[in-house]
Amino acid sequence: MKRKLLLCLSLLTGGASFAQITINANDIIGFGEFVELTTDTIPSIIHTANGPDQTWNYTSLNSHVVSEFGFGAPSWYDGDLEFPNATLAWFDIETNTTAFFNKSIDALDVLGIYGDFLQTGTPQAFKFDQFDRQVSFPSTYQTEFFNTYTFGFTLDGAAFSIDSVVVDGTSDKTSLVDAWGTLTTPFGTFDVIRQAVYEATTTVVDGYLFGASVFNNTQVDETYTYTFWTNDANSRYAVLEYTYDPAISAVTEVTWQSGAPTLSIQEAGEIANIVNIFPNPANDQLTIEVAEGNYEVAIIDAMGREVSTLHIDASNNRIATTNLSNGVYSLRISSETGVVDIQRFVVQH
Repeated sequence: MKRKLLLCLSLLTGGASFAQITINANDIIGFGEFVELTTDTIPSIIHTANGPDQTWNYTSLNSHVVSEFGFGAPSWYDGDLEFPNATLAWFDIETNTTAFFNKSIDALDVLGIYGDFLQTGTPQAFKFDQFDRQVSFPSTYQTEFFNTYTFGFTLDGAAFSIDSVVVDGTSDKTSLVDAWGTLTTPFGTFDVIRQAVYEATTTVVDGYLFGASVFNNTQVDETYTYTFWTNDANSRYAVLEYTYDPAISAVTEVTWQSGAPTLSIQEAGEIANIVNIFPNPANDQLTIEVAEGNYEVAIIDAMGREVSTLHIDASNNRIATTNLSNGVYSLRISSETGVVDIQRFVVQH
């Protein structure tokens, strides 16, 4: 992976401040956060050339489809045992599927998907070997990576009057942060870097009857995706992503973040937000104000790892933070009747 040194630039143009940024793991979505994404299926924006100090004004985006995604612990969702290395998961309510991620200080990787995504009536695990990398950390202008992964699954072939259908695929992905600047959407204005991803996927489909191949089909698909990332705490996800078709020189679909992430617990049927924490940032200790009762508190780091578990009540409600490294953490607070709340705090010694 090749990285250029971060340019510490501050340019004044029309009253706006432009600066090249670096994206780290702590800047990207984490445990217990919900993000709202809006899709413009007939976008009017245009694709621009790469390079530094760009200005993108995409305020004309339309809202055709709005979706919410919640990120939580893998253990909250069905299929978690299929992905033992996952540290995060997101659940798509509309499709009833869960994507499992491994988030580390080096990258955000998709390990696979679990659910009835093929609409066969039976959920199954769709695994990427080894992983489908989304973004590497740290990322700044000219950061690049190369990622190859494979996937495969078998379908009942009854619908085709055969025994089975076997699907195998290989995907080669090239990623380069090809531009930086400021991006304005209906959500707001952000300093961003733009990640350009070219992906070529070869899919082979074989049909079998009595152990012999009865048909074979090979298809190659190419996609060009451009993703805008920011280190602004109001985003914590991709501010905008679009697909581009060079054959027709057009942007074909845009998904943009339409609101700041919220903290919530998706596994709880009803959440009582009765928790208050201070000081935040914390130095040597954190106070958790709760109602009467006994509570279990789990401390989760930015990678989704549970680093500590303890018990508190309304009078015994201070926890030491001296043994925690500087960074962003989440508190998962549970009562005897279930999950109560989740809060984010910062440790700053």
